[in-house]
Amino acid sequence: MTRRVRIGVQMWPGGTPDYQTWRDAVLGAEDMGVDVVFGHDHFHKPFVELTSEGQVLLAEQPDVNNFESWTTLGAWSSCGPGRCGGFRS
Repeated sequence: MTRRVRIGVQMWPGGTPDYQTWRDAVLGAEDMGVDVVFGHDHFHKPFVELTSEGQVLLAEQPDVNNFESWTTLGAWSSCGPGRCGGFRS
């Protein structure tokens, strides 16, 4: 029996310029044939500098847009029926 390969993507909302861009990213992934889009339910990851000894947290953390889980569900569900899963806390 052959099974079709399913493709999923993880999208990070931290730093997304606006709501429309976040929504368009999901639609763009769908246009590319992605089967499922995942988003995280936490705030954006901290800004770090990559050094030879690993990641070092930057002393100054820029203030960026971050669409938390409820805004994400709203943005994605507005794309149409069947495009919004549940929220896991």
